[in-house]
Amino acid sequence: MNPAVSIILPTFNRAMSLERSVESVLNQTFTNFEIIIVDDGSVDQTPSVIESLLKKDPRIKAIRFENNLGPAAARNSGIREASGEYVAFQDSDDVWNEKKLEKQCLLLKNLPPDYGFVFSTYQRISGKKSMVLPRRLLNTNTDDLFIRILTKNLVGTPTAIIRKSCIDQSGLMDESLMALEDWEFFIRLSRKFKAKFFKEPLVKVYTDQHNRLSTSGLKLLKARKKILSIHLSEITKKPLILTRHCMKIFMLSLYVFITKLLNRSFFLI
Repeated sequence: MNPAVSIILPTFNRAMSLERSVESVLNQTFTNFEIIIVDDGSVDQTPSVIESLLKKDPRIKAIRFENNLGPAAARNSGIREASGEYVAFQDSDDVWNEKKLEKQCLLLKNLPPDYGFVFSTYQRISGKKSMVLPRRLLNTNTDDLFIRILTKNLVGTPTAIIRKSCIDQSGLMDESLMALEDWEFFIRLSRKFKAKFFKEPLVKVYTDQHNRLSTSGLKLLKARKKILSIHLSEITKKPLILTRHCMKIFMLSLYVFITKLLNRSFFLI
């Protein structure tokens, strides 16, 4: 019997936090799931932690890349192996509310098939500081999610649960993007399907640790340019959204230029 939910968990050099992240999934009140850990070429003790976890629970599976291919490739590999009706994503340093799967699976199960996914707010924690995001959706519905998501990603990837059949129709993550790949993925999903939003934060996202699945200014700049190119026909219909994209690209270009200039100046001293 196939699990109801396949949880894809990419990891890279997260030996210190991976077990906590997996435990928050194993502690769910909804138990009909599989966890697919994708080790994206870790060179620390992450492989040893994964071996220990595999012995702990038969619902855990693992895939290992010899080289670091990036989060899109890692998540896509997990999606291809998934056997559940629904797909969820977890990051290797985040923690789920114990009722996350129970609440979201019940909602998605009772929604019409034109609803492709559900997602929630999340609590972003940095040291002693925390805030609930995304703030722009806290008091609104998601009827215009596609238009709004063209401006910025409002879907925290670890908060979402998606019908796998909808991923089959909208496509996997773009592996040529080394940043913002989740944003582009949800743009395509929200173009084809509706979504429901939980105001309750169901995930704790820790940002005070090093080496997250995020990246440099240059990678962000390249990703921004490509996303604009891919979705240009939709973005140009909304001049304000186009302006915001151009401003972001300009600011990132300036940041990359100044960073290179400062680095060059440092080596000349």
